[in-house]
Amino acid sequence: MMDTPYKIRVSCRTSKKPAAPSHKMHNTNALRERLMQEMLELNKQKQHLETGADSIDLSLIQSYKMMIQSRHDLLAQLNQEI
Repeated sequence: MMDTPYKIRVSCRTSKKPAAPSHKMHNTNALRERLMQEMLELNKQKQHLETGADSIDLSLIQSYKMMIQSRHDLLAQLNQEI
């Protein structure tokens, strides 16, 4: 049997320390700003539907409310983690 010229080396992490968190996880300011901007934009679009349309699409308005609420909840969750 011939030896192959390549040796396969298996590396295994033996350290029990967790991996260091990335820089992105600590900097949530950009995410907060984006969430607030999205909430403002969605609210403008929802208000436009409520006031500008001849026929009101209640299901679409409800969808906007849910999108705004989900971003609000995520923002509140980020604020609790500080």
